[in-house]
Amino acid sequence: IGLEEKQQKIKTIYTDSATFSNSDGYPCTLTAANLRHQLQRCYVYIHGGKDESGCPVICFPHYPSLHEIPDEDFKNTLLYLTQTTRASVADLGFVIVLDRRRDKWSSLRGTLIRLAEHFPGNIRFVFVLRPQGFFQGAISNIGFRWQKDDFSMKVPVEMLTHLDELHQRIHPSDLTKDFQGTFGYDHSMWINNRMLVETFATKATTIITSLEDYGSVLAESELPNDSKSAAVLINFQQIKTNTHKEEILSLEREAKSLRDKISNLNINDVNAVESDLMECYATLISETNLTFENFWLKYKEKMKQCLELRLFEEDYREVCSKLESIQKQIEMKYSSVGITALWMESLISDLTGLEQQSKECLTLCENVQRSGSDLVTVGHYAVDCIQPKTDELSNLSSIINEEVSRLQDSVKSYQTFLTQINEVRQWCEDGMSFLAGQVLEKSLTLDGATSAFDELETRFKNKEKIIGIMNSDASKLCGRGLSSHVKSRLDEVIQLYKKRRASLKKVTTKHGDRPIQLVEPSKKTTDSPKTSKREVNRENKQNGITKLEDNQVSSSPPSTRKTQHPKVEKQSENLFLKQQHVMKELVSTERTYITELKSIVEGYGQPIDDLERSDVPVVLQGKSKVLLGNMGDIYDFHGNVFLALLDECMDCPSSVGKCFLDKKENFEIYSEYCQNSIKSEHLRNLVGEQHPFFVQCQKNLGHRLSLSAFLLKPVQRVTKYQLLLQQMLKYSSTHLKELQAAVQAMLEVLKSVNDGMHQVMITGYKGDLTLLGKLHLQGQFTMQVDHKKSRVKSLKRPRFSKLIQRHLFLYDDEVLICKAQTAENLVAKVKGLQYLYKNSIKMGSAGMSDTIKSDARKFEIWSEGREHVYTLQAPTLTTKQEWVRDLKKVLSSQ
Repeated sequence: IGLEEKQQKIKTIYTDSATFSNSDGYPCTLTAANLRHQLQRCYVYIHGGKDESGCPVICFPHYPSLHEIPDEDFKNTLLYLTQTTRASVADLGFVIVLDRRRDKWSSLRGTLIRLAEHFPGNIRFVFVLRPQGFFQGAISNIGFRWQKDDFSMKVPVEMLTHLDELHQRIHPSDLTKDFQGTFGYDHSMWINNRMLVETFATKATTIITSLEDYGSVLAESELPNDSKSAAVLINFQQIKTNTHKEEILSLEREAKSLRDKISNLNINDVNAVESDLMECYATLISETNLTFENFWLKYKEKMKQCLELRLFEEDYREVCSKLESIQKQIEMKYSSVGITALWMESLISDLTGLEQQSKECLTLCENVQRSGSDLVTVGHYAVDCIQPKTDELSNLSSIINEEVSRLQDSVKSYQTFLTQINEVRQWCEDGMSFLAGQVLEKSLTLDGATSAFDELETRFKNKEKIIGIMNSDASKLCGRGLSSHVKSRLDEVIQLYKKRRASLKKVTTKHGDRPIQLVEPSKKTTDSPKTSKREVNRENKQNGITKLEDNQVSSSPPSTRKTQHPKVEKQSENLFLKQQHVMKELVSTERTYITELKSIVEGYGQPIDDLERSDVPVVLQGKSKVLLGNMGDIYDFHGNVFLALLDECMDCPSSVGKCFLDKKENFEIYSEYCQNSIKSEHLRNLVGEQHPFFVQCQKNLGHRLSLSAFLLKPVQRVTKYQLLLQQMLKYSSTHLKELQAAVQAMLEVLKSVNDGMHQVMITGYKGDLTLLGKLHLQGQFTMQVDHKKSRVKSLKRPRFSKLIQRHLFLYDDEVLICKAQTAENLVAKVKGLQYLYKNSIKMGSAGMSDTIKSDARKFEIWSEGREHVYTLQAPTLTTKQEWVRDLKKVLSSQ
């Protein structure tokens, strides 16, 4: 029930506004507390008595100072007293008893006039006990006779001499002791009751209004975004709700107590009003309490579901992170398959731990999935958000189970192959020992050769099985590095076997006098790290370098190295010369680059900032930072820091990668420089490329090219670094990891520069892009929007939008959706690509699905519980995978 309805419900106990000329209904500004001083004077009261026709009686007992009462107080007191009477009774009219037996005619006359002017209701009769003194009585008779008609027109007045005449018109049982009646009335108690009731009414209205406001705050409050905040909010609201409920219950008890107290008094129309008022308030409080209790139960259930949702989302993110970690571990195991025997032993050892970890994670995933299914079953308000996550967990669980099973099968294959490799290795050693231990003198005779041949065939009868092991699919799959040495040893043993067999076969078929030159195998063991000369030559031919004991090639000049094979030494020398050539090109072009930067900063920047020069255009004065950007910072970095680091690498060119890694953060200045290019171009267009100032500066510097060409130098330079590093990597055999990392670092710098250039072309976005966090990716997509959950239903609005081209920017907090267009900048008078801001997706309320059956290049992003679903088609599958990976990282960090 609204507050206005409650007030109207109370107001019906009293009169409506038509009864009294100055009344707006109850409650009003006139209260017993405000009129307490006037009421306590007791110059007028309404006690509940009635005349024979049922009209309420208002008594004016003897009060000598009645004429001294101000008109305003007199009027307010009468208004208040008439408002305490039931409307049905007040409509009959009031009977006024005026005791002026000890008063003068002039005072009586003034009182009658004030009654006629200020009484707020209908007066039925005015019974006046006129003055009793001889003189005042005579004057009253004469005055009343002369002015009787005037009084009758305003108020019906009847002059009485004795109380007996009054008792004939109003029964003594309806008169108080002031008029020798028997009606029991305590004026002080009546005032006290009125004050109690009115104080309670104010308190009740305040508490009920406060409870309604609190309910409105709860209904309009936003749901928290994490479980901790949700739990804290639920506890806080429960405490506050208990406080409000305690207040309303205490108010209900107080209403009942006050109602019982008033009901136990003499029941008359005066007390009955207060009793009915308290009854109404008690009912109203009870209804308010019941209404709020029902609302609180529904709201509490919603907050409980919110807490369950946040806990589910947090568990979902934790499980996804663990599943991705396990997937990465499995991928790492597969990426390094078959390198060494130690790797296989380590893989077998680690598999137990990985199986246990994946089992625990899958159990946790199953629990989270079950929790999500339970929430969907009970009809959670966020079903559209929970169901996709539950399905995704199910898919991830299946994928992990399959990959773990595949890894287990692979490990079993690895174990089998490792056993077979050991068998082959042992067979080779046994075969080599047999060949080395065979007595050659016996083979000189026919019988001895035949016996040796039979022994040889018996010993090598299972050679086909051994060769089959090395040619098996398992060997090709997981034994590339592991089996290379064993296979080489096997080939050597088989070759010796064939030579020995051919020699013995020749003796057995045709025994001559000339002794047979048998092949004597070298007694090599598997523990020897040396290889045959043929293997060395083969490795040298494949790699172009010689392996030292530490598997590295010395990068020192040929004169300082130990004597090597001439061909290998020449190859190493050629590699070192190529490294030096790349390093010299890097350093020489760096010096040229620094010289060009210096000429631009000093030849253009310093004159522009010189306020005393008169040939500088007004729009250029003091704007070198706009025209040149942060080229001064780039010059300081390369001239004072980076060049010295490059010089230190001249003796060891392959170590140059460390220079780029150590100063990677400094290269971010290029992103700032490129983002300023639009402002610089705008300023140059305002001035004009052929302005005399620019022409004179170019002439002073002796440049053949204009300023615009030199402003492109930083972009060209930062692009060339990764090309030089790739050449250095191509010719190096040491510091390979540093060089690879340096190449990757410079590619990341180029990506950051490119993304920054696209970002500055965003138009129409009213916020600050720097507040959105890091820019991860940007790219063009074919997009379709699904409005299937839109709150605004329209028959004219299609559920699916048409296919459109949009350019997306992925930040930490939002995904900006822009429209690429070629627009003319009217201020700069140039045309260029711009990205017009259209919409954005808040990452805090977003989700995604990376699998769309219709097209492998498609994926979905949705917001606000799938109210809007954006289906995106990437230009390539690689682009999609890159976006899905970074989107998952951003979403998991929310």
